[in-house]
Amino acid sequence: RTDSTGNIVWNKFVGGTADDELQNLIRVGNDYYLVGSTRNYGAGNAQIYFTKMDDSGDFYWFKIYDSSRDQHSKAIINTQNNNLVLGVYSRSYGNGSYSFMLMKTDNNGNILWTKAYLSSNDDIYRDLIETGDQGYLSVGFSNSFGSGDYDFYLVKTDNTGKVQWAKTYGGPADDKAFNIKKLNDGNYMVCGVTSSFGAGGSDVFIIKINPEGNLIWAKTYGGTEDEDFSSVDIANNEGLIITASTYSYGNGERDFFLVKTDNEGNSCCSQVVDNTTVKNVSVTGTPVFPTVSQNSEFPYYDIDVENQDLEQKMICVDSLKIIGDSVICENQLNIYYYVEPNIDGDYLWSVPENATIISGQGTLGIVVNFGGVSGFISVSLQNSCSLNSSDSLYVNISENINLDLGPDTSFCYGQSVLLSPGGGFYSYYWQDGSTDSVLLAGNTGYYWVQVTDSAGCTATDSVYIEAYMEFSFSLGPDTSRICEGDYLILHGPGGYASYTWQDGSGYPDLIADTSGIYWLEVTAENGCAARDSMLLIVNRIPVNFLGNDTVLCEGGSFSIHAPPVYDKYIWQDGSSDSVFIARQAGDYWVYVEDSIGCSGVDTISLSLFEPPQLSRSGDTLVCPGDSLRLTPGEGMLYYKWNTGSTDSAITVTEEGDYWVEMGTNCGTFTDSILVDLYSDPDFSPGPDTNICGDETIRLSAGPGFRSYLWGDGSTDSVLTVHEPGIYPVVIDDGRCLLSGSVKVDKCNLLWIPNVFTPNNDGYNDYFYAVGENVIKFEMVIYNRWGVKMATLNNIEQKWDGRYNGVLCTDGVYYYEAVYEEVGRDTFPVKRQVHGSVTLISGR
Repeated sequence: RTDSTGNIVWNKFVGGTADDELQNLIRVGNDYYLVGSTRNYGAGNAQIYFTKMDDSGDFYWFKIYDSSRDQHSKAIINTQNNNLVLGVYSRSYGNGSYSFMLMKTDNNGNILWTKAYLSSNDDIYRDLIETGDQGYLSVGFSNSFGSGDYDFYLVKTDNTGKVQWAKTYGGPADDKAFNIKKLNDGNYMVCGVTSSFGAGGSDVFIIKINPEGNLIWAKTYGGTEDEDFSSVDIANNEGLIITASTYSYGNGERDFFLVKTDNEGNSCCSQVVDNTTVKNVSVTGTPVFPTVSQNSEFPYYDIDVENQDLEQKMICVDSLKIIGDSVICENQLNIYYYVEPNIDGDYLWSVPENATIISGQGTLGIVVNFGGVSGFISVSLQNSCSLNSSDSLYVNISENINLDLGPDTSFCYGQSVLLSPGGGFYSYYWQDGSTDSVLLAGNTGYYWVQVTDSAGCTATDSVYIEAYMEFSFSLGPDTSRICEGDYLILHGPGGYASYTWQDGSGYPDLIADTSGIYWLEVTAENGCAARDSMLLIVNRIPVNFLGNDTVLCEGGSFSIHAPPVYDKYIWQDGSSDSVFIARQAGDYWVYVEDSIGCSGVDTISLSLFEPPQLSRSGDTLVCPGDSLRLTPGEGMLYYKWNTGSTDSAITVTEEGDYWVEMGTNCGTFTDSILVDLYSDPDFSPGPDTNICGDETIRLSAGPGFRSYLWGDGSTDSVLTVHEPGIYPVVIDDGRCLLSGSVKVDKCNLLWIPNVFTPNNDGYNDYFYAVGENVIKFEMVIYNRWGVKMATLNNIEQKWDGRYNGVLCTDGVYYYEAVYEEVGRDTFPVKRQVHGSVTLISGR
């Protein structure tokens, strides 16, 4: 087993001293099934072996299918219902010649059925495929049927091995089929070799048939010598891939032969066969019963592997094709042309009369100089399989482009010239990136254009244009400054035909009050123009240049900074620095003035810093179920709460002490607050109680509250109840909603029976008391003479009617019981009761 690059993962020789041949294998899941023939096991002649192997090369089982004579398994498939079918040719049945045989097994190699297709001479099995109707199509070659020596032999059966049709295909000499593939169109491709047809010797022979075995076409592939051991498969990009050995081509002796065709088998070395003889064959599947034996003794040997570099040659192709430009420019030199594909052989190139082959004659690529004349270049291939091995290409020489933008020129500023290289070109590209066929030029500078014609040839030309000023004027200094809110009037020169300012206005004068570049272009009557520009800067004093109001720490100072870009500062105390140091709370202002007299005033207020505190007025009460938001205010450097939070505020729902540490510009401060859970001393729903029989009791939540809400939806301060239960109530005392409940239990009930029957029938076999809310209980039972029969120490105990283990006689017995029950005020109440009970045992 190798990896994808041919490196050995593991290797094994399996077998004994005599011949053991592995003839096919398939992969099913992660396992492999191997078939072949062996002379080491079984009856001694060639027998079928069958084995299952895992991915590591270890065998699950190994089976031999014995028979009296030689038999070989060449094919194996995994069917759609997960069984296995082996294709065999065997001499064990019939007259001793080889016959086709099919063997179907389960996936453990157990035979389901075996059928032999007997004939008079040798029929050699080669390949097997499952058909679309889940039947089987067997492929090989037959000397029993057909039109010559061996012919292609195909047998179609259903999935029980019953023959549906059988046919031969061939000519007067040997025709041997080796493998079969199903095509995407539902037809089949059968591949082998033929000595009946072709170019000489034996050639590759392929036939295409439909599912009924009818011949669609037949073709051969090869040279004058022998081709053998052929196989066909479906190419990934459609068409067929054919492999074989060849003596007709290569480096001598037998070489590898590879052919690529289209879907219909067409290739440069293919020949159509029109006289293939197809014959129907009458053959019947005969059930046979081979003996199955097993062997598990396998000697293993390592394998040496060497990488090989193989020479490869292309011997033919459908047609050559010259690759290169069919249109070139007149001044282009050293143009390269080559052919595809790369075929082994000698290439003869020809070029137009005035052209020269610079290099490459005799090879698949040449370099040509055409000398300005159009014409054909041609190539032909000298090769033993040159069925269509020439091509030509007409090369058109595109004349040089005569491009002229005209002479360099000059004109007065304000005028312009239209530059044009001429029409009819494929594309244009000007120095400014524009792609129109013309360009309007009005400024001093170099102008160039590159044009491209339909052949891809290019040409470039340029021209220099000078736009001179015939006259000039001035808007004033190049740079001017004004204060915000002021303006500057810009005056153009008088007496000109037109005026154009940067904003599009057309008056001689313009009011400028914002920063920016201002320009004016004036045009005289003769069309000449002049232009001037200036930069206006508007000085602006910010509104809040001292910053926001802030605080002054106790005993500290605060530096107030005005921007250090002004020429003059006057503070409220008359000082003139850009910085003022404040040592007490108050309002501070400064007047500033810049270099051109722009001025402004700003004021900042300093207040004395007060340590931050939590929002509170005394200790805080929180209503049950509500929450309280605690915060010392925004704007601190950091917050650290005892809850772990670092936010500026927290929300609390439980009572307790809460504190926060705050970082400020004036230091670190801590404040705390006690949060209590609010309760109203006047609110109480009362103690738990009980209720007896049909009586009613009144529950009161207390007088004077704003609202009441009992569990049944009533809203009075008093609730009348008739039965046990839990009665919740919610009141509003004007500040919070408070809740409580009262539990009402049943009165104490004690019941003592007056008869019991201890006869072990499961009914009324014991004497005992039943009660509710009884917390202590003792009962003493006597007979009629005052003898103590039993004592029950709690209400759960029972008397079984026995005394000293012996069942008492039927009669009347007496009891006294003392117990404690829960009273209405929840305090224990002691009670006493006595009476009699009748014992009836039925003895």
